[in-house]
Amino acid sequence: MALLHTEKADKTALLKTARQTQQRLSQQLQLVLAQSGKNQMALAEIEPRIAIAAAAQASHELNDMIQSIDAVTTAVLNGGEQMLQDYNPIGLTKDLVQSNQRQQAPLPASDAAFEAFLAAGA
Repeated sequence: MALLHTEKADKTALLKTARQTQQRLSQQLQLVLAQSGKNQMALAEIEPRIAIAAAAQASHELNDMIQSIDAVTTAVLNGGEQMLQDYNPIGLTKDLVQSNQRQQAPLPASDAAFEAFLAAGA
């Protein structure tokens, strides 16, 4: 009987230790599950943050392209007006009149043969 009493005391102590171990493991399990939930939430936040960063980068690149297009457009418009001012194959009427006045050749002296031709034809 003494042996049974000693064995009962040993088994009771072992059961108490097992229950304490079970409580500690249960608490650790709860902590691990809570940490796992936090990790899953953090992972779920990463993808939208990556998408936001990519959108911000695309927006920045689009703004750079728009500025480049604006610069080219402005240069073309300003340069086009200057080109039209510099190159006008026909010229303005007033320029042609002035040029004609400067380049007017003196009338040739009267040609007797030409005068006779005119007189004969008339």
